[in-house]
Amino acid sequence: MLVNLNVTMVPGSSNSFKMVIAGAGSIGSLFAWILAKNGLDVTVVAREPHSNAIMSHGLVLQDRDGVNQGALKNITCGTLPEVLKNCSVLMISVKVHDLEAILQEIEPAFITSQDPPVIVLLQNGLGNERMVERYYPGATVVRIVTSNGAMLASPGHVVHAGRGNTFIGISSKDPSPLASTFIEQFCTALYARDLHVQETSSIQEHVWKKVIINIGINAVGAIFQVPNGKILENQHLLHVSRELVKEATEVAHQQGYLSGRDGWGVTKRVMQTTAKNRNSMLQDLDKGKKTEIDFINGAISSIGRETGISTPWNDAMVELIHGFETIDHPRDQDHDTSGRTH
Repeated sequence: MLVNLNVTMVPGSSNSFKMVIAGAGSIGSLFAWILAKNGLDVTVVAREPHSNAIMSHGLVLQDRDGVNQGALKNITCGTLPEVLKNCSVLMISVKVHDLEAILQEIEPAFITSQDPPVIVLLQNGLGNERMVERYYPGATVVRIVTSNGAMLASPGHVVHAGRGNTFIGISSKDPSPLASTFIEQFCTALYARDLHVQETSSIQEHVWKKVIINIGINAVGAIFQVPNGKILENQHLLHVSRELVKEATEVAHQQGYLSGRDGWGVTKRVMQTTAKNRNSMLQDLDKGKKTEIDFINGAISSIGRETGISTPWNDAMVELIHGFETIDHPRDQDHDTSGRTH
């Protein structure tokens, strides 16, 4: 669905507010550019030398066809927690295993804020909202689920490597009016770039759907060091993927999500449409980084234990990935990481 909300954002007007994007890597930088282009007051927290490049030359966006969309110099950079002064909306776009550290880092600034914060989670995984609520019981949590792909070509230069769908919705029971305002402006900004975006009252359906797709692809591709399409071509890998998705779907049904759907059909379609992609977990292992396994397959295992649902395939994947993370193995530095999706 393509949403047109007919809202014009003018910097300094009553419908403009300050937002901070913490973790402005590839996907965070993509959304920073889109939102700033449409008039939002955006500050990013990014690593060096990316932040230096943005401050010196602006943030450049290039589309997947290689067309330069321009450098925006109205995006500022800063560090936590200082940038949170007068911040209305905080978007967190770090890996989910870094979420708690970010929440601990921002806590002093947000505790002294007069208004409860709006915290937007642009990340994978299950249970992220509960972590935010432990630190900020009064916060309104908004989640974004996107299949857009992005990569950092160089410091200050983000490539929109793949167009996809974006869903946004409120996860909190008693949301603040500001959350609805932000969602409206977010959708308008994406619409201005002719991107598919949909506000939904059932954002958790989309969170679970994406988690199940990740379960069927990420750990399998990471362990066997293959792009997504190779899973479809190998009957043994395909069997492992199917069993993982079967367990995850059973857990999702028990939790009240994806009723009447098995998750396998959409997982296979994603494998087909992203056949050449090396998934994010595989890329993390290639770079010697910690993966998000505990918040994907690990979350299914955890809920399964709590509810009495057996999840041996997902249990095994968690152990295998952790094993892979903790042993020395050769890294291939030549893999193309373009088209990485969040």
